[in-house]
Amino acid sequence: MTVRIEKKKNVWTIIHSRPEARNAMDPKSADDLYEAFNAFENDKDAYVGVLWGEGGAFCAGWDLKYASSLTGKEPLKELNIPKERDISSSGSDIPRGPLGPTRLELKKPVIAAIAGPAVAGGMELALWCDFRVMEISSYLGVYCRRWGIPLLDGGTVRLPKLVGTGKALEITLTGRKVTAEECERIGLCEYIVDNGNSRNKAEQLANQISKFPQFCVRADRNSIKNQSNLLEHEAVIVTGGFKTNKYFLKKFKNLKIVSVFGVGYDGVDIDYCTKNRIQVTNTPDILTNDVSDLAIGLLISLSRKIIDNHNYTKKNKWLKSTPELNQSLTNKKVGIVGMGKIGKSFAKKARALYLDIFYYGPNKKKINFKYYKDLKKMAKEVHFLVITCKGGDKTNEIIDQSIINSLRKDAYIINISRGSVINEGALLKALQNNKIKGAALDVFNNEPNINPKFKKLKNVILSPHHASGTKETRYEMAKLSCKNVFNFFNNKKPIHKIT
Repeated sequence: MTVRIEKKKNVWTIIHSRPEARNAMDPKSADDLYEAFNAFENDKDAYVGVLWGEGGAFCAGWDLKYASSLTGKEPLKELNIPKERDISSSGSDIPRGPLGPTRLELKKPVIAAIAGPAVAGGMELALWCDFRVMEISSYLGVYCRRWGIPLLDGGTVRLPKLVGTGKALEITLTGRKVTAEECERIGLCEYIVDNGNSRNKAEQLANQISKFPQFCVRADRNSIKNQSNLLEHEAVIVTGGFKTNKYFLKKFKNLKIVSVFGVGYDGVDIDYCTKNRIQVTNTPDILTNDVSDLAIGLLISLSRKIIDNHNYTKKNKWLKSTPELNQSLTNKKVGIVGMGKIGKSFAKKARALYLDIFYYGPNKKKINFKYYKDLKKMAKEVHFLVITCKGGDKTNEIIDQSIINSLRKDAYIINISRGSVINEGALLKALQNNKIKGAALDVFNNEPNINPKFKKLKNVILSPHHASGTKETRYEMAKLSCKNVFNFFNNKKPIHKIT
């Protein structure tokens, strides 16, 4: 075991024991520390924790010798963050960080007892603790700067809260050694003790804290930590897919405007913003042509099997056989779900390819295409079902199992909207059982962590939510995001206002 727990009444001392590696972190240590602190949090008799590294070192960061032995394109386990979580959670619903417990948000205090180095990720681990006791010869530092490795586990957030932005930048960018004496002077530690006494001092403090009524201890601790998380910013710019929920928004006590870098704003809690008089803006129009271009490209790729033919040729199958015949586009029927600006742009381009255009939406528009009030009826008619509608509650799983079952056996689905508009389970089943011809998807639920079953299918084209991904469009979107904020604070009307 790399981690053990020693208990004395209501105090837990959690000991990291890899002295041969100066307590550098590897996956086993990270897992063990994570489990130990979860156990600490969930034990009603555990009041205060002490984190200590055995053998004269707190933690020398990530084990670079271990890392150098790994192979493969992605040797380190991918760490996924849930799309949304309750702010009251301990953080145990979040996969562990590289340093183990550093993404946990405990309700109980933890004291770091630091001997020797607490550098790179080890410094991040120390900063995660409520406060720090350092031995006179111990030190902190962003030593990973020397090997081109960034801070990975909260250091860039926690450090400036303790020492201020300027000092945090200086320490981080130089990667220099920060002695215990300096740490005490700038607020990185609260106690300096003689060498060999960090654990004893930390346990004394923990024992003292454990004797107080814990309800009051935790209430005051929670109030202080929450105050430190309240940001002063008056404006934020977020991507359309970022979950700008109320738990995120509550961290900004002076927030006045949320500028969305994108068209879709379904990730923004509009109700919360409206109630709190926070204006929301977005960047429509700019990306219309790029998104509709991709939809046309996906449509052609599906019908003419461009990717299949590419792979067929590269694998030298052409030498032995003749490729399968494709499907002509001329006079095929296309049904568009959501005839907004992107839908209209796509329809215009599709008409130039001699496709017959139909559309579905809440209202009939003054355009020269056939309108369907009933989506199921339109689905029965078309060879291509192209989804361009907005995301959100009103369109959530608008393409459900009944719609998918209504499609022709030779029909394709193309989604450039939001993953939430399709019942992915029903679509996956239809593709697996060849109930429809195929699909092209630029968006998914829980992206970028898409259902791995889609990757195994031969009748689907997958795209990484990149419909607006051109240099020209992204530049103009960035300009407009900033322009919306500029106009707001200069008493001008934002160019695109949602609330």
